[in-house]
Amino acid sequence: MDQVAIYSIFGGVPAYWERADPSKSFSHNIKNELLTSNNLMQAEPRLLLQDFISEPHNYISILSAIVNGAHTIKEISQVAGLPNVNPPNYLAVLAEAGFVERRVPVTQPGPSREGRYHITDPYLRFYFRFIASR
Repeated sequence: MDQVAIYSIFGGVPAYWERADPSKSFSHNIKNELLTSNNLMQAEPRLLLQDFISEPHNYISILSAIVNGAHTIKEISQVAGLPNVNPPNYLAVLAEAGFVERRVPVTQPGPSREGRYHITDPYLRFYFRFIASR
């Protein structure tokens, strides 16, 4: 059971799994590896973003907006505090890096305005939902 919970946070990244101590409980691993200051897992989202961009501030705002329920460009713009013209450019960079994806309902034929943005990486989702907000 703990492995499922840990996978839902870390995904399939071996370096993240190596940080979890299998002899300890799920809560112990979360407290020691994610909630303590000055550890690698706290810095990981910023380090991941810096591999693709030089100034992560707006990208972090967008990821935080998405994980907190903003999924359209208009919603993301409002929650992130960015003009409507900027998020499509930022989202394109995040999508190209594999951090977000645009999902369109299967009931929509061809190109659609019904697409919604979602974070693809389990750790980024967890981090921005539970750690960055505290």
